[in-house]
Amino acid sequence: MKKLLFKLFLKVFKKEYNAVVQSMIDLGIKNAGKAQLIRTRHTKRLELEQFVSRRVICISNENDNPVIGRGLCVQSLSQNGSVALVVKDYVTGSNKICLGKIYEYTTQRFIAIFKLNNCEVISLLYRASSSKWVLKEPITTILSKEDIINRLNDNGFYTSIDSIPGRDRHQNYE
Repeated sequence: MKKLLFKLFLKVFKKEYNAVVQSMIDLGIKNAGKAQLIRTRHTKRLELEQFVSRRVICISNENDNPVIGRGLCVQSLSQNGSVALVVKDYVTGSNKICLGKIYEYTTQRFIAIFKLNNCEVISLLYRASSSKWVLKEPITTILSKEDIINRLNDNGFYTSIDSIPGRDRHQNYE
């Protein structure tokens, strides 16, 4: 009897029934998408928090100097939940929001970055073909490795109280 009534109900109210079913599916997809977005944002925040209070090298996708410094905090950039690492840049002496590739600072990474030109660094880190990559004119002058090392020394990157125990200063730059 129930089956018969349900079939009759479907014949009479088929469009309404299908609309209700579709709205339930849409709502489920929307809620699942929101949950996934929240998980993704949380994961990104956790990934960036590992760099707080640590020495870092940040490579921009722009033709600019690498940011070498210490992670200060993870900051929300907008209401949509995007986050970025705020770094005390020991090259310029200012705090910068880093949106590029972020790596823990090691002497080996520092030296490796300066063995490549800017186009090669960007093509390697951002998977861009160097033959297709077009660099804009730099906003600032790109500093040499020696200039950056001098600024890091002058600004206390290697001697600061917050330095990481067990890390040596640059002894061999080649």
